[in-house]
Formats: sequence, structure tokens, C-alpha cells
Amino acid sequence: MSTLIVLLDGAADDRIEELGNRTPLEATDKRFIDSVASSGRFGCTDARGYTHLFMLEFIGGRALNVPRGVIEAMGYGVPLEEGEVAYRLSPAKLHDGKVAWEYQMMCEDEAKLRLLAKKHSKSISSLHPQLFFYCQGKGILKVRSDRVEELPAPPTPVSIKGREFGELTPFIQEMGSYNGGLVVMPWGGGKLIKKRDRGPLPSSKGMVLFSKSPSVLGVASYFGLENHEVSNYAEGLKRSLPHLAGGNVLWHIEETDDISHKRMPSKKVEMLLDVDRLLSSNKKKLQGHKVAFVIDHGTSSLSGEHLIMKVPFAVGPAITRERAGKRFCEIEEDFVPLPGLLDAILQ
Repeated sequence: MSTLIVLLDGAADDRIEELGNRTPLEATDKRFIDSVASSGRFGCTDARGYTHLFMLEFIGGRALNVPRGVIEAMGYGVPLEEGEVAYRLSPAKLHDGKVAWEYQMMCEDEAKLRLLAKKHSKSISSLHPQLFFYCQGKGILKVRSDRVEELPAPPTPVSIKGREFGELTPFIQEMGSYNGGLVVMPWGGGKLIKKRDRGPLPSSKGMVLFSKSPSVLGVASYFGLENHEVSNYAEGLKRSLPHLAGGNVLWHIEETDDISHKRMPSKKVEMLLDVDRLLSSNKKKLQGHKVAFVIDHGTSSLSGEHLIMKVPFAVGPAITRERAGKRFCEIEEDFVPLPGLLDAILQ
């Protein structure tokens, strides 16, 4: 049986008072997802601080520290050449000596920020900067340099008192001074990868990935796996299902992480319910296949920060009659190390 692997980005969480001191996964009556946990294997694995690090280890079978900027450039189709550095761009606010990451960007603010970024990139013209934006102020900055600057990384606010940003200082400071502190902050810089020590796990052969995130698409490109960009999670499932006839598919749902950063636990519950309804309404198309649920890390709906914790996984055959006896949520039983998780799911 081929398997639909559902990556619920950042779905694990803190216990939240307004949800009865439960996590969103515990509070959600998600009958399809819970039935897979009840009838199949239900365990836990290691989280990683960022999705691309989780995915590199999940598919590669070993820890790989490929810079986020490089992965996103690969996912967005931005070519990197010798002597170039790629950084991920994220909206942030420079205020009171701190950089705080912005997750509730309004459309008009995003448009303004893009224009300002392009304008102030002229302050580092000697680096031949190129900007590529995709959504919510996120993007890629590519420069020609032999240096990779160590810069603050999201999602936790970082003190920058008395701190410079190396070659990128004029770009960041000028943009912030003209925009009330709002900037697109470069981070996760890296250079061209010349060669890999070895490829992905053999079990990933033929796997197709669907995501709206250049981070996941970039990991697929890094390993030479077929991947397709989608605009949202509903489109992701719709386009994933026909590919199950030919092999395993990974469907990445980034929106569970996005809503967590906005610190809206009730909305996270609603999203998990909607994902469950989508799967339940497609039960007939899933017949004869397995479904697996994995989570890359927790994201707190209280603080908006990533949580490094044991994260749950479940895998089992798609069934027509939902009989949920267990709740798919944060547990610490049946631990499988992350490098062996893909094989454990697909065995």
C-alpha cells in the first residue's frame, strides 16, 4: 500500500487554559485522524527547531545542517552560483533594542515593505543584491559575497543592543528607520552546496511532495524528489490524492504553524477540524492506502515560539468506519528516533 504522509507543521502545543488546560490536539474531536491513531501505530519522535531540519533528517536518515537560505532558494527556484550567499527574509520589528518577528502582516504593510526593501537594497549595491518575495513578506535575499553573516533567527525575539549586521547593516538599518522599525530581516544565510555525502533514504524513492512552503519544496529539491507548490492545504490534498496510485506522497500543511505564531488557539482547533473533515470526505479515495501523521515541532499558541519536545506520529490503513478510541496528541510512548521514522512509517 502506498502512504499519504501528512506533515502537520507546528501542530503540537502547550496546554491552554481556554481549552480546558488541554492542547489543541487534545481538545479537537478529529474523528478521522484519531481513528488512524486508534487502529494503527501511535508513537512519538524527536522535534527539530525548524521544518527544513526535521525534513532533512526525516528523508535523509541523518542530521543535516543545510542553511535555511540555501534550502529556500532551491525551493523557490533561485539559482545559486559560486561566490553567492542566500538568506531567508522574514518580516520583523526593530524596537527597544530587540528584533521581534512579525506574523500578522497586513496586505498594505506587506506591499509597502517590499517596495522599501527594494529601495534600500541600493545601500548594499556593492554586493549585487537580488530580492525574491513569495508571501506575507517572506522571501529570499541573494548577494555576492565571500562572507555569511550570523544574524538573529525567528521565532523568539532577540536582543540586538549594540549589534551590527556586518555587510547587511545599511540595508537593515535604513529600512527600519524609514518604516517605523518594520523590516524584512535576513537570516539563515548559506552558500552553494557543491556535493552531498549521500542521497535520501531508499524508502523515499518515488515520493512526491506537495507544499506551499519553499522550505519543504527546497528539501525535496535537495534530495532530487518530485515536488509541487500549492496555494493552500486544501489544494495540497486535492493534488496529492491522484499521485497515491503511483507511490508515496507527502502533504505538508504549513497553516497549523502560521496560526500558532499568531497565538490563536481556538483558530488552531478550527483548522485541525477542517483538515480532519477534508480527509474524512475523501475516505473513498484513500481506500487501499495508508495514512500517516507526523509533526515537525511544537509551536506555542501562547507565546508563538517553537517548542522542542517529543512530537506524536501515527500511521495506519485508511478505514471507512471511524472508530476513535485514542486521541492523536502529545505523548511520549513508543519512541522512534527521527532518522528511522520514515522507514517505520513505510515498512
